[in-house]
Amino acid sequence: MGPIRPAANPRRWAEKSRWKCERIIDGLVKRISMEARTLLQEINQQRRLSDQVTKVGLDALMDIYYPGLSPDEIRFAEIGSYGRGTNNDPEPDIDVMYLGIPNDPQQGFFNWIGRGTFEMAQSSEGITVLSRVQKYDPKLGQAIMATIKHIETHFGCDGQAKFNFVRSWTVFPGVIFNISAPISDYGLLGFDINLYHPIEYFGVEHSKRFVQYLERVRAEMGEETAAKLVLDIRQVKQATKDYARDPATGQISKAKKVWGITCEVLLTYSYPPPSRAALAAEISSMDVASFPSVLSGTDYTFPIQVIDENLSLKNVLDAGWETGLFHERNWETFVKAMESDR
Repeated sequence: MGPIRPAANPRRWAEKSRWKCERIIDGLVKRISMEARTLLQEINQQRRLSDQVTKVGLDALMDIYYPGLSPDEIRFAEIGSYGRGTNNDPEPDIDVMYLGIPNDPQQGFFNWIGRGTFEMAQSSEGITVLSRVQKYDPKLGQAIMATIKHIETHFGCDGQAKFNFVRSWTVFPGVIFNISAPISDYGLLGFDINLYHPIEYFGVEHSKRFVQYLERVRAEMGEETAAKLVLDIRQVKQATKDYARDPATGQISKAKKVWGITCEVLLTYSYPPPSRAALAAEISSMDVASFPSVLSGTDYTFPIQVIDENLSLKNVLDAGWETGLFHERNWETFVKAMESDR
């Protein structure tokens, strides 16, 4: 029989247990903080690339579309989710828009309003041969070549940038051209360059407001809260895709599709950011019949800015329904995505 050990000191045991718990909690907090910081650093890296592309694109377009103007007089932005950090795609396209593109034929510009490339090329792929682009719109052909040259020079990928297509739709008052290029540290990226005739577009102002909103959350509420906001948006966007996907074909149903911008808008329409759970509960309790009908002539984008406008949730949703972003066929998809824990 071995020696009898003295009874453990309850106070010492409690202190030791508390110390272990504190170390575990401290470790978890540090890990969460590190993960949040890493995510925000990744977003900042994406934003830097996005800012470079928008600036390079503007440099290429200045002499063609904005002669005599200074960059400060031109409205433009990266309107895709990549620059905002809410993207889910592994190789996301960068989506840049330049406003106020002239369209007066008497000055040598092509008017893309009411013109669709499907009718011009008899293909949903758009116009894929540069010589055909130059036939319809010589200045657009110049813009494409200048953009390719500027991208190759800036990013050091001489001879590797590639023109892919030009597309437009009768409801879109402008035109889009796509270029792809291998970018060091990023891989092969696609660039959608939107040339928009009007001087205003929801996505340009929204992108700027979203970046400012996220920075405010980070500064006032901490990196963890800012990272959680981005992750919530990404998760809701992914859930909407999953619920809209046809199990038989694997393709996203157009009838059930929810535009990603709506997920951003509804999780940033007020400050501080609304709780996803509370927002889901409020949305699911709303009567579909209370929403307005779609307005004629809509271009499927929000007609009003939402961030920092002191709007109610109903105001925001009504705007979405009026412009066809929400409708009875995709509303159920959106509600299920908000309630999902995916």
